[in-house]
Amino acid sequence: MPGPVGETTGEGGDGIVTTPTAHEGGDARRRRRAPVATYLVALAVLALSVYMADAIRGADDVRRTALLGQAASRLESRIREHVNLLRAAAGFFDAAGGKVDRDALRRFLGAVDVEHRIPGIQGVGFAMAVPAADPAAATARLAANYGRHVEPWPATDQEMRFPIVLLEPQDGRNAAALGFDMWSEPVRRKAMAEAWSANEARASGPVHLVQEIDARRQTGFLIYVPVFARPAAGVAGRGPILGFVYAPFRAGDLMRRAQDRVSPIALLMRLRDGRTGGVMFANAPDEAFRGAYVRSIDVAGRALHLSLAVAPGGASEAFDPAAVVLAMGFGLAALVLWSGRAQARELAAAAALSETERRAAAEKDLVLQEMRHRLKNAIGRIQSIARLTGRAAPDLPAFLDAFGGRLQAMAAAQDLLVASHRDHTSLAELVGSELGQVGAAAGERVETSGPDVDLDDDRAYAVGLVLHELATNALKYGALSGDGHLAVTWTAEGGRIRLVWSERDIVLPETPIRAGFGTRLIDALVTGQLSGTWTRTAEDGRLVVEIDFRATAGAA
Repeated sequence: MPGPVGETTGEGGDGIVTTPTAHEGGDARRRRRAPVATYLVALAVLALSVYMADAIRGADDVRRTALLGQAASRLESRIREHVNLLRAAAGFFDAAGGKVDRDALRRFLGAVDVEHRIPGIQGVGFAMAVPAADPAAATARLAANYGRHVEPWPATDQEMRFPIVLLEPQDGRNAAALGFDMWSEPVRRKAMAEAWSANEARASGPVHLVQEIDARRQTGFLIYVPVFARPAAGVAGRGPILGFVYAPFRAGDLMRRAQDRVSPIALLMRLRDGRTGGVMFANAPDEAFRGAYVRSIDVAGRALHLSLAVAPGGASEAFDPAAVVLAMGFGLAALVLWSGRAQARELAAAAALSETERRAAAEKDLVLQEMRHRLKNAIGRIQSIARLTGRAAPDLPAFLDAFGGRLQAMAAAQDLLVASHRDHTSLAELVGSELGQVGAAAGERVETSGPDVDLDDDRAYAVGLVLHELATNALKYGALSGDGHLAVTWTAEGGRIRLVWSERDIVLPETPIRAGFGTRLIDALVTGQLSGTWTRTAEDGRLVVEIDFRATAGAA
């Protein structure tokens, strides 16, 4: 078959070599160099656009981080204001010896303007210290302040109670908390004990506020500042505890009010307790806070972890300058590349016609050389078969019959090669073709089996002639001449093919089979052209021929 232009084919100098001329090589180099400048310009445009987009995104990241840091600072500042308010309220109670009524507390909060200047706080209250066995003083304070008889609740096993006797401003939520004994609940009690011991403001862990009386419930926390009685004259230290000034916070309200009408961007916010890790507030799922800005805030001796991120789809993301720069850069680079490719196509088209003509001429010469080579090989095979057949034939009719059959075997192999449009053919098809020529199609008496194996043209001719000799002999004297059975099998392993021709239920001659022309031809084909070995065994009504040869000329 013709090989690719530019490669050597055939044997003994029968192939040709096509080599591009210096003029053709120069054209090819010019065609390769033509788009190089275009590619460099496009690459420079892309690099510049990526650099500019990266710079814009870097500036955006700095601006975003600054905005998120400002938002965290606002919340931290707001909480400090609340703690300072509680300290001021504790000083107010301390100055009054703990005897501050509702009107006095309302005047104090009004003077501070809590609702407008310090939004986000649920209220300011006072939890009065009373013995658990005698809470009458607390009940009396509640009645004096709110005109209602409220017993401290819930039941407790503690020695002391700290029921809420003051909580302003009064609304439906805060009214529900009056009389609640905060010392009875473990989370609140722990924060109160820490404040008592340190004589400082302390925050509780996450709790459900007793003010949560509707379906819109939020997690909350409380901040406590202790109030002590003045010690007796000449006594160092503090007097007995009078109670706690405290403030309840709804975490969601606090977070939102700290950013209302202040933040220029929509925020995703999450607040976690630093000790328990519990989420106190989040307005987005956890996945939204991957890579978020995180700050730890000290809230009255308790760390709270604040996570902030810019909400997607906000006004800040409606226009992305970096994306616009990248899009423009890619568009300009594509335009430059298109222009360069158009120029390259024009140069290629100018050389295409002459290149096609050159290749056509070279391929024509190559086909003619290949045909000459194959014809010479075929003639050589025919001459060899004619010489061997002539030596063994007793007369001209016998020569013509044997010679014609062998030429037919070669023709059958050639037909299979041509039909496959390849330079190799299937061993199974070759076996079927040779058996078909003697009327021995596969059936009850004839069996063929083996894997898919391809033979090149030289091996196909040789194996075809061997099969022809064996089939002709079986038709005259063996399994195909009577009621015998024929099996042709083959295997392929390790780069070698093993072909077994097995005839059984046949009549063998009484004298040993002598080596005639057919035997010499098979031996020449197997050992010479196939570079293989073969054996023949005839006994007990069986004839077995085993042939072993390389699958390809270069196989090990």
